[in-house]
Amino acid sequence: MRVLLSTIGSLGEVQPMLAVGMELAGLGAEVRVCAPPDFRGLPRGSGTSSWRWGPK
Repeated sequence: MRVLLSTIGSLGEVQPMLAVGMELAGLGAEVRVCAPPDFRGLPRGSGTSSWRWGPK
């Protein structure tokens, strides 16, 4: 299964999406998290990959 989780806003919105992504990755899903560029380093080591969007 492939999953794309997309969110905007602050850390309080990005971290819960990352937690969901980690659970899904643990169940064997291929997970990508789409978040603002400020949070590009968060998915490292979580079993997910990231896509940045928005201004750099």
